[in-house]
Amino acid sequence: MTFFIDKKKWTRVLFGDVVANVNETTRDPVSDGIAHFVGLDHLQSGEIRVNRFGNTADGVTFTKIVSPGQTLFGKRRAYQRKVAFADFKAVCSGDILTFAPKSDSMLAGYLPFLVMSEGFFKKALSTSAGSLSPRTRWSDLAEYEFLLPPIDQQAEISELFWTLNDHKERLESNIAHLKLNISKLIEIELENISYNSGETKLANLGLVNPSVSKVDTESPFIEMADVEEWGYWAKSSSSKGTRGGIKAKGGDILLARITPCLENGKLARVPLHFDQVGGSTEFLVLRAMQDEYQDYLMMLISLPRFHSSLVHAMVGSTGRQRLSADTLRNLVIPNSTTEDMDRLTKVWTESRIAIDALMVETTNIKGLISQISKEVFSGDDKHDL
Repeated sequence: MTFFIDKKKWTRVLFGDVVANVNETTRDPVSDGIAHFVGLDHLQSGEIRVNRFGNTADGVTFTKIVSPGQTLFGKRRAYQRKVAFADFKAVCSGDILTFAPKSDSMLAGYLPFLVMSEGFFKKALSTSAGSLSPRTRWSDLAEYEFLLPPIDQQAEISELFWTLNDHKERLESNIAHLKLNISKLIEIELENISYNSGETKLANLGLVNPSVSKVDTESPFIEMADVEEWGYWAKSSSSKGTRGGIKAKGGDILLARITPCLENGKLARVPLHFDQVGGSTEFLVLRAMQDEYQDYLMMLISLPRFHSSLVHAMVGSTGRQRLSADTLRNLVIPNSTTEDMDRLTKVWTESRIAIDALMVETTNIKGLISQISKEVFSGDDKHDL
């Protein structure tokens, strides 16, 4: 969609002159028919909708009312960029500000994208006070100065943003459903294999922390931050130097062994073009006895059934739990034939390729939204979008 914006007709206003900080409250949300509550942890950075919430029937101390059409803004730790557009009634945390247009000079659907803009966040961050939990204040945000388009241009801009966001959400939903359905399909197949052919231990298929010859100081080093959650290939942002840690070679699987990294799906393969690498001590290294079954092992430990088993097998004090190498070696897996492994690996690999393509498109949409936001909410006079 292409349209032309002439910012000469835009008027410079203060946020507090056109937006109200609504502070409607209730003494008893359940009696007032309010079924949900929204805490700061329910708001997700980069997500424009409220997708998570709690139930007031389970007990809640929040009394501030959220009404459909309001924009929610997390005033505590504003750098987390928690902004959302409410489409249902709820009560919310006192650390959430609830914004609504004061008059018909601003569209409710335009407001959340304004609040998500770089200029607004700079104002929020520059006025935040406090060391551990910095908070910004409404009185400071009300002084934010910006250019407000006429209503017809707000409608065009809002339509573009919401169209792109809806497309992004559909892609994310397709990714989630594809992952879930493929996992269910493969797990059913594996259950049938276990029933018909019995089970074995992972140690009969792969080596845990296999030996690797000396890693040079110039060799790549893979830190925990170099591994994406539920990713595939690891990256390296530095060389090993004199650091200790694990040793691995190209193609090996790295599995996070510490909480919360294991729960969050930190696992990846070492890029094939890396000869030898060093890495964080909080990784376990897994290598198939036959190279062609590396993806099969990667598939197994990423499936909910086996991944959950490993998570629950961690030991140690709260916040310091770890998975042992022996626990990984003794993981019970189906006694699959080579034909079974080839067939299931092909299904998993093809689904991963499809998921990766959807994720690339999702990333592109996010980038487009970000770029348009910069163009729209900048101080320039004219822009072609």
